[in-house]
Amino acid sequence: MKLVNLSRLPQETKNEVANKYVLDLLRTKEGFSINANLGTPKGGYMVGGFGYHLELDKNINRDLLRMFISEVMEQIKKDNTLYLGGWYDSDKGIFEVEISRNILNLAPSLLKAIINKQKFIYDIANDKDIKV
Repeated sequence: MKLVNLSRLPQETKNEVANKYVLDLLRTKEGFSINANLGTPKGGYMVGGFGYHLELDKNINRDLLRMFISEVMEQIKKDNTLYLGGWYDSDKGIFEVEISRNILNLAPSLLKAIINKQKFIYDIANDKDIKV
């Protein structure tokens, strides 16, 4: 079996993989963070509120999601700290997808979350939300 280096795939292919990934996660209600090369953060904290926010319910407009992901992937490939992130908001009953930033230290993560009016940040190492 030959392994494929995902970072070498054309951006259009990466966008389609990301789109399928998000659709699968919508069914399981799991959160995620992926960069433009489909990689995941290795540590630090994920902070949302960096633009391009989409709320999805169970009646997903697949064309809208595909366009949204293409635009976000175009934006995040310019900055290796930016990710396409998503999570299920059980209070609203919707899945939220947006640009998030990986910040390595807790204090600046919390400060940026306050500035961006976020309710939580995500702690990668401990796999948990932190209330802001």
